[in-house]
Amino acid sequence: MKIILICEPRSGSTMLGRWFHAQNEFDVRYESLIEKSKDWIGGKPENYNIGKGYKYLILKEVYYSDNEVQIDWYKFIDTFDKVVFLHRENVRDQLVSWNHSIETKNWCQPYSYNNNTPINREKQNFFLELKDRFTDFRIKNKDKGFTISYEDLYVRDKIEDLKNYLDLPHSLNRKFPEGQRLRHTKIKNTKLI
Repeated sequence: MKIILICEPRSGSTMLGRWFHAQNEFDVRYESLIEKSKDWIGGKPENYNIGKGYKYLILKEVYYSDNEVQIDWYKFIDTFDKVVFLHRENVRDQLVSWNHSIETKNWCQPYSYNNNTPINREKQNFFLELKDRFTDFRIKNKDKGFTISYEDLYVRDKIEDLKNYLDLPHSLNRKFPEGQRLRHTKIKNTKLI
């Protein structure tokens, strides 16, 4: 079975991919539509084969506009058995995380965040436009897949909803989430006088 996870940037998709991979029967590939990715195979659905020794393929892709990755997303998702749309409800937290990752090039390691870090207006507008395009795309394709949010997975503990949608014979019994939250708010040291 081939499953595609199409997500917004900074929506918890890497942690979700790691959880699937830890189940041992999942061949998880990350951002294979981007040429710089170690998993890049040219964006041709016919090239997405399940790796030897695995039963399932999970393709984790960050949604970009068609011209950024040279792909027609509408046709692309039709080549998968299951489609999962992952987004984030808390736009401010998502934007802060995205801004930090852009500025530091730290995409998946723990970090501390200072609430006073400014966000470049141009980058913010680009991000919000990308989020709007993804929202439009997933709403237009809601009948082709399953939508779940970062908050559903990591705050409301709704991993069972995703498991039910996938309806796999594999039990997916590992604890979710594995690992830790990446962002930790920096707390100023204060002295009592």
